[in-house]
Amino acid sequence: SSRIDAKNILDVVQIDEYTYQHVNYLTFIDVCTGQPWVRRICKVGVAKRQPGIYKQYLHREYMIWESSLPKIPIKLHVDNEASLVTIPHNNIQPNPVHYPQMNGKIERLHKQIATLCRIHNSTPDKIQAHLPFYVTPATGGGDDEATESKVAESKVLYDGRTLNIGDLVRIRVNPRGRDKN
Repeated sequence: SSRIDAKNILDVVQIDEYTYQHVNYLTFIDVCTGQPWVRRICKVGVAKRQPGIYKQYLHREYMIWESSLPKIPIKLHVDNEASLVTIPHNNIQPNPVHYPQMNGKIERLHKQIATLCRIHNSTPDKIQAHLPFYVTPATGGGDDEATESKVAESKVLYDGRTLNIGDLVRIRVNPRGRDKN
């Protein structure tokens, strides 16, 4: 099966590189909660002038991101790219080449980032606060009714609140409302 499941926060994190307006970014998404993160790496072309510097910048941004978390992710899903496979982590699972379905959540995140950057006339690292994320079912798969009923009844603790599975969580409300009263 190509479906990736996680039972707890930071059990599985998908990581990918993303380029927007000639700048490279490192994007992350937690599989359990859908929590996104975006880190700026460097401008496109820096690696041509200084060989090896791109991988150094990428590893530095990964370490800064990892140090900001309450715990180290258990497993990382990455594209099979040389710079991502060498991230300093014990459990990296590279995806097959040319098979983006394995990193579906992160690929959808890239589309959301591009849309929000155009809407807010901003860059991916600045629009992170506008990215919504979903609390998704945390099961090991299975199609039986007992599993489905457990998922429907389960609750997820987030930011001191108990949420139902499927609740939409906004990190920050867009200050520009549409009400013209």
